[in-house]
Formats: sequence, C-alpha cells, structure tokens
Amino acid sequence: MTEKNSGFTLIEVLVVVALFSVLFLALLAVLTNADLYWSKGQNKLNEQQEARRVISGVVNDLRRSNPNWDISGTEYPVAISENYTRIDFYQPVFYNETDSTITGLTKITYKIDTTDVRKLLRKSGSDPEEIISNATESIRFGGACPDCSTYNCTAVNAACPVVRVEVVTKEDNEFELVSDVALRNMNITLANDTEVIEPEEGEF
Repeated sequence: MTEKNSGFTLIEVLVVVALFSVLFLALLAVLTNADLYWSKGQNKLNEQQEARRVISGVVNDLRRSNPNWDISGTEYPVAISENYTRIDFYQPVFYNETDSTITGLTKITYKIDTTDVRKLLRKSGSDPEEIISNATESIRFGGACPDCSTYNCTAVNAACPVVRVEVVTKEDNEFELVSDVALRNMNITLANDTEVIEPEEGEF
C-alpha cells in the first residue's frame, strides 16, 4: 500500500505566490493613490488658508488708510508700483483706544522680495521688515475703480478710494483670491504737528 503525497506541487506554489503578489500590488496601488489624493487635498486646503491669511493682513492694514493724507500741504498718498508688486500707504496712529485724535502716521509697505518672488515682505514705520508669506506664487496691488478697464491701474484717490489685492498660491494646485478694499479714513484734517514714522529714503 502506497502512502498518498499531501504536499503542493511547484506549479501550485507559484500560482499562489503570483495571486498574492497581484493582490498585494493592487492594494498598494489603492493605498498610494489614496495617499496622493489626500496630500493634494491637504496642499490645496493649505494654499487656500495661506491666501486668506495674506489677504486678511493686507486688508486690515489698508482699511485704516486714506488715499492721500495731507499735513500742511505735504501729501502722503497710497502709492502702487508700476509692476503692481509693491504698495505704500500710511496708517493713522491714534492718541489712545478711546480718543480718536490722530497723533501720527505710520508708513506701511508690502512688496515682493526681489531675491525670492515667493516671499511677501512687510515693513511698518522704522521697524525691521518681516516675512509675511513664503508661498505666494504672485501678488498684485492695483486700483479697483470702474474707470480702470482692467481693474489693475495704479491710481488710488479720493474719487475712487479702492485698492484691489490679488494673491495667487501654487504648489500642486493654483488658488487665487481677490479682495477689493475701500479705504475708510476720508476727509480728515491732520494737525500741523502730526508725526510721520517712516524708514529713511531708499531703506526699503
């Protein structure tokens, strides 16, 4: 009486290994794609949050400005560079939180770093410059008056005291956010002794 062989043949082993390999590769592909889509979704969300954070900071600063402050005939206007990557304006400094008397003006500047276009810089008065963002694909400042057919002219004045800010972020997905900011402090007469805090000419 012969004993029955209960082992697997080489072909059977190879078939089982091949099936498990196919299943493993399929599962790996599914997990890889899921991780890729999740990462892209996170990157898109991060870009949106970054754009909103940048816009929020610029808008909060701009709202308190005036198209053209005047101190004894000397003008302190909103100035936008011809390539739309820099804006200079003046914020009022109040006596205190309860007294709305303006005692000074502080110059605020936002601009793209000339050595790294992904960096947005901010300078307030004579304080050191600070990096506002490291992830801007582009940022543009411009007038948003209906007379500006392309809505990106450099004119901001009492007749049209509106500034348009456009921020674009781009990692895996491009995201653009646009905000029109109306300047609030209009028709205010400043005292002759109003202090102006700004960097030295050519410093920034």
